[in-house]
Order: sequence, then structure tokens, then C-alpha cells
Amino acid sequence: MSSSSAGITGLSVVERAMLAQKTNPEKGPLYCARRPYDGQGSVRQFKDYYNNTAQAGGAAQTMEMMALSQAGSKPMTAAEQTAAVPGGITAIPREDGTDVPAYTSAPVPGGPGIVVIQEWWGVNDQVKATAGDMAAACGAAVAVPDLYRGQLAYEAAEANHIMSGLDWGGALQDVRACARWLKQNGCSKVTVIGFCMGGALALGSGVVSEEVDACIAFYGWNGGLADVSQMRKPTQCHFGDLDEQQGFSDKETADKLEAELARSGCPLEFYRYPTQGHGFMNNTQWGREMQARLGRPEVEVGEIQAAMGRVKAFVAAHGT
Repeated sequence: MSSSSAGITGLSVVERAMLAQKTNPEKGPLYCARRPYDGQGSVRQFKDYYNNTAQAGGAAQTMEMMALSQAGSKPMTAAEQTAAVPGGITAIPREDGTDVPAYTSAPVPGGPGIVVIQEWWGVNDQVKATAGDMAAACGAAVAVPDLYRGQLAYEAAEANHIMSGLDWGGALQDVRACARWLKQNGCSKVTVIGFCMGGALALGSGVVSEEVDACIAFYGWNGGLADVSQMRKPTQCHFGDLDEQQGFSDKETADKLEAELARSGCPLEFYRYPTQGHGFMNNTQWGREMQARLGRPEVEVGEIQAAMGRVKAFVAAHGT
């Protein structure tokens, strides 16, 4: 969706219009990760923001304006592009009267629904490709809520900074709204699948959201978000034994999580990947490069395929 213009690389027509109209902070608040943007910074940084007030043309126009679907990570290769979510951005209403922007696919009446929750990088190409893969494998409709409202991280320190400003309770509302929307559009049940930060939110959603029927967490647990010993929904977890994220997804934390979930009595599948570290589902070129830069084990296609098979079987058993 992105193109080039004279003097500015990587901005679409809509984005150029945003840049011309919104660089003056007096024109309206610019919004990112629930914190204001001061109007300063590079074009790349600016692309991570959009006008949350929906002043001209309402929410639909605002959703169109923030549709930076190829911004963020390195662009996918041609092969990777084919797996991306085949829909567009939908403004999904939350209980508080606001909307969450979400990448959505076409409804599958009577079929399963899946909410895919981003990693701490934001809704980048990797997340959209994975969501497309899972929707195709499960014959499901999918919704990918943009928890950062357009912002994307390019480096680990940047991602950590953005995530530190996340309203976790608000993010749970985003997920719940997407689950409700999928059911309103004909899905029989909804499974929430999350990665890293999204894995923690998937577990939290499974505990607190009645709209969620099952949850799948990849390498992430926030123990303060919800008491997983109260989990009643079918749950599937995937953790790498070489994960270095202490207190969040390392082996010791995974052991504690498994014990808490077992104590809950929920239907549970807990998978370990002995040769894998954090983020082992990141199989785009950018994902592999980032894994190497962070000193993590090399991503193994066979392990990704095994995990995808387990997800497909789980959704068939509990999400339809």
C-alpha cells in the first residue's frame, strides 16, 4: 500500500496528506500508545501516528488514514505477502463507546473466529502474515486489533518503551471487542491467540472475557493481569526452553504458569520447544534477522510447522 513521493520515501497519498495537514500540533492531538505526540521527529516516527479525534469525515476516514499496512518491519518478500491478512481495517466498537482499529478478514458464517494479538513490535508484517496463515489453516475469520493505534517499533529498546506505556486493561477491552465483533458477524466461537505481549493478553482475556471461548499463548505471561488459576477456558501454551525473558517467558516462568493452569482444572495443552528461544514463530526475513541480532536461537521451520499443526487441531476441538 505504501509508495514514494518527491523528497519523502515510503509515504502513500493518504499519508502525505496527513503529513501536510497534521504536523501542526494545534490542528489536533496526535496519538500513540495512549500518549500524545508532540509533532516533532522523523517521517518514520510520524508514520506511527494518526489523528485519534476523527475530526474530518468521522471514524471511517480516520481508519482509512491510519491504514499503514506495510509500515514498520522490513517489507515482506513476495512469498510472504501471499499469507497476509486478506481484508482491511475495521473500526470495531468497544464497550466504552470508542473504537479499536483492527485488521479483519471476510466473515466465515458458522465457522471459527480468531483474534490474533501482536507482539511488542506492534502490528507489523510478521503478525499479519501469521494471522493470515492461522486463518487459512483453521478456516477461520480473523481480527487483529492494533493495540498501539498505528505505532510500530523497529528496535528492542523502542518496543520496550512503547509496551511500558500500554494500558493493559484497555488492551483487554480491545480484544474483547474483537471477539464480540467476530461473533456478531457469524462466528460460532472465538479463540484468542497471542505472541509475547499478546500471549499474556490472550491468557488474561481467557480469564476475564466471556466472549472468549478458548485461548492460545505463545511465550508470554503477565501474572499481574489476571489470576490464571481461575482459568475455565480451554488453553494451549507454547514456550521455548531457551527463552531469555526472565519473569515473563523463560523456562522457570513457563513452569510456574503450567502449574497455575493445571491447578485451575481447565482443559490444558502445554508445549515446550527445547531448542527454541523467545519469538520462535518469527519466520519472516526481518524476524530472522532480529532473532540473530538479539542473540536468540535460529528459528526452525519444523518447530513452527509443529506449532501451527497444534493450533489447528486445538481450534478444531475447542473453537468451532
